[in-house]
Amino acid sequence: MSPADDQPNDLQKLWQKTGEQSGTEDYSMILRMAQEKQRSLLDLLREQNMAAYIISLGFAPLTAMAAWKGRHSLWLLSGYLLMTATLVAGAVVVWLKARKANAMGKIDLSIREHQQQLVPFYDSRVRFSKSIKYWYAFPLFLGAGLAGYPIGIHFLGRMWGTIVVVGFLLICWVGVWHMHDVRAVADLRRRREEVLHLLGEMDRE
Repeated sequence: MSPADDQPNDLQKLWQKTGEQSGTEDYSMILRMAQEKQRSLLDLLREQNMAAYIISLGFAPLTAMAAWKGRHSLWLLSGYLLMTATLVAGAVVVWLKARKANAMGKIDLSIREHQQQLVPFYDSRVRFSKSIKYWYAFPLFLGAGLAGYPIGIHFLGRMWGTIVVVGFLLICWVGVWHMHDVRAVADLRRRREEVLHLLGEMDRE
């Protein structure tokens, strides 16, 4: 876990401890908690976006080059072109999502208005994370399957080549599903509950 994840929780523990000792919540501490939660979320998204850029823009030139070299085979050409298009589209979508997230962080709102905007933003990120396995992983792995199928049957035969290629891609797809639908969604929902808890504490002010 990164320091950005620890800071909001540490502030919340300090705030709760202070409240127990004095019997009142410090509004300035709520402000710091809201700022740290926003900073933690944006830092997390920047790390994820950077990883997506590296993967997409790092592999797209390689798959485009492979499509050119394999242009005499319809399987290779269509597979590598589909992978290239998916990788580039993925980078564009991530960039557009990053612009929206950064714009939200620059809006001058009250603490309550800002926190209320964060809740639907978390919900939007959950939906986006769950959709990755469809609009990104599926065409990417389909392209890999089209390009890898002739290679698989060349070395292993039609039956075993098909089984190995399909099985490998299925394992990769399950890995993407677990990474985004399970781990990423669980983290986003945890952060969303922290925001809701903070809103509840503000209601008692």
